Order: sequence, then C-alpha cells, then structure tokens
Amino acid sequence: MSYTIDANILLYATNEDSAFHIKAKEFIESCANGNETWYLSWTAIHAFIRISTHPKIMPRPLTPHEAVSVIDTILGLTLVQTIAETDNNLDFCDI
Repeated sequence: MSYTIDANILLYATNEDSAFHIKAKEFIESCANGNETWYLSWTAIHAFIRISTHPKIMPRPLTPHEAVSVIDTILGLTLVQTIAETDNNLDFCDI
C-alpha cells in the first residue's frame, strides 16, 4: 500500500493544540518508519507552509524556516516522492 499525505495531516502532526495531533503524528511516524512509498503533492506542501506560518490560523505558528525544515525533513526520507501537476492534466477527459 502507498499513501498520499495531504496538508491537513501535516498540520495536525505539527500542531500540538489539535485534537488530532497525536494520531496524525503517529501516522506520519509510522509512514516514515515503514517500507512503503508515500507521496506529497506540491499543492499540499505549499498549503502546509502557508497555513502553518499564519498567525490567524495557527495557535502557535511556525516560522517560515521551521515550516520549510519540516518539509525538507520529510522529503529527505527515502520512500517519499513528490507529485507534480503536468501541462496535460485534462488529457484524460473525453470531451
């Protein structure tokens, strides 16, 4: 099995005030210590950085450096891959 991690899971895992913090952190740690590939989209990465540093959204916002450091750490894991959009996102449509 593989996983695609969205921004909310990353936010919950880093926001200790969240009711979902422990479960999200444990899930991320299990993915990091597992043997299955997991994915992050650049959209989720950008959303995490934007939301995690916003003082009106986060009770204890990260600094931009801290947010990027979280992402760098995750992207440094062997089994993590990024997902990027292509120029042909609608090629599958039969219109």
